[in-house]
Amino acid sequence: MTNDQPVWHLHGSIAQLTSARLAATIDVQQSGHGLVSLTSEAADVAFPIEGARVLGVNGGRATTDSVHPTDTYVRGDDLILTGQFSGAPEVGLQVYWRVLQDEAHGVMGVEAIVSAQTELLDSDPASTVTSRWPRGTVLVAASGGEPKFVPLSLMPHASAEGRGVVLIRPDNAPISFLEMVHPADDRGATIESSDEYLVTRYPVLTERLEKGVIRRSRLRAMFLPREHDAAIAEKLFQRFASSEVPLTT
Repeated sequence: MTNDQPVWHLHGSIAQLTSARLAATIDVQQSGHGLVSLTSEAADVAFPIEGARVLGVNGGRATTDSVHPTDTYVRGDDLILTGQFSGAPEVGLQVYWRVLQDEAHGVMGVEAIVSAQTELLDSDPASTVTSRWPRGTVLVAASGGEPKFVPLSLMPHASAEGRGVVLIRPDNAPISFLEMVHPADDRGATIESSDEYLVTRYPVLTERLEKGVIRRSRLRAMFLPREHDAAIAEKLFQRFASSEVPLTT
């Protein structure tokens, strides 16, 4: 599923993603923002996603502590950030933002692989992955094994909780956004609504960490055509759920 050609270009702290169907920017000094300046192709038309921030990585269970980078590099379709949170300097973090392509459905997306390790006997690597999307209709996965999507009634300035599988249909746009946490890593999601945006938060690395152990969590954000988006989302989730843990170094 990984794209065949390198798509990341790193200039100082700014990484530029450029591909046929998806473009974005990441400032590794602001990992909590994730991908910004997003443009996705739908029906052969490039559509800018105004104000979106996708798969940003923050430290703590309720903080906005970004990763302090000690090394950043590009390898193939991966942008790799190594560093630590200022609030938990004993925990070493590594984040992969990996570009994905699903040829069967002609869609692209990004996988965030967040891992942590420590030299101490006991540490708390708890982190939060956050996205901000334009407002629109929200569908969430119903309870149970299969990700059947049901509408979520969410008024402005309200929040809701559910599984880590969320489908968003932004107003006045030809595309939909699918966010999903791998079932093995799913600790739920919080969805918050404002006048302009929908904010999703996913707790990751929630178990205690000791020396010699690596914790890892995986999430994906996919950009879908609006037509048949729920059916496509269900298939993408099933593939994600059955996929093997990717190799990282």
